[in-house]
Amino acid sequence: MSSLGEMLLGYDELPEDLKIYVPNFDHVLYDVSTYTDEDIKGKAQTRIFLTLLRDIFTKDGDKLEESILRSIHYLNELEDRQTGTEYLETIMRYVFSAGKSLTKRNINKMIRQIETTYPEGSEMTMTLAEMWMEEGREEGMKIGMAKGMAKGKAAALSETAIQLLIEKFGKVPQDMKDGIMNSDTATLKLVLFNIFRYESVEDVRKYIQ
Repeated sequence: MSSLGEMLLGYDELPEDLKIYVPNFDHVLYDVSTYTDEDIKGKAQTRIFLTLLRDIFTKDGDKLEESILRSIHYLNELEDRQTGTEYLETIMRYVFSAGKSLTKRNINKMIRQIETTYPEGSEMTMTLAEMWMEEGREEGMKIGMAKGMAKGKAAALSETAIQLLIEKFGKVPQDMKDGIMNSDTATLKLVLFNIFRYESVEDVRKYIQ
């Protein structure tokens, strides 16, 4: 246990009439990452919260899938199915926003399990899963477009560099052309920046090798 004041640099040196305006309270920090399933006890909501908090950032999608399904199983302990469905929606929204290790295979398996474990929430889960997959496709398209644009820019720069070298020296060796074509944008800009300083076409090799 420690206090917030201990974490604030210079808190102890503050005048007493200023300290009263600085929040200073004791807090207890628990590391739930070390908890086993047997360690997590209490009401269903508490066990769900601690289980997901423990596993949500794992890099193992299968382990996270098991944790989510275990949490959903706990929902069956709630007598009010409407409350359970609302809680399931909260769970799935949190999972889809923070559970980066999940794959489509994990999601499809979860949906099939929910259809039998907690059928009231299966339609809602499918809707959220479809939104999650669509967001993933859009993000993938954006990344692909950015890579395509970068590749297109590099191709244009490499063609320009080769053409200028041909005009200056009359001939460019094929292996040098290949090296220029395979260079990244930063290297190509450097080649072009120094185009008027080359005394020989061989001077270019120091940039592309």
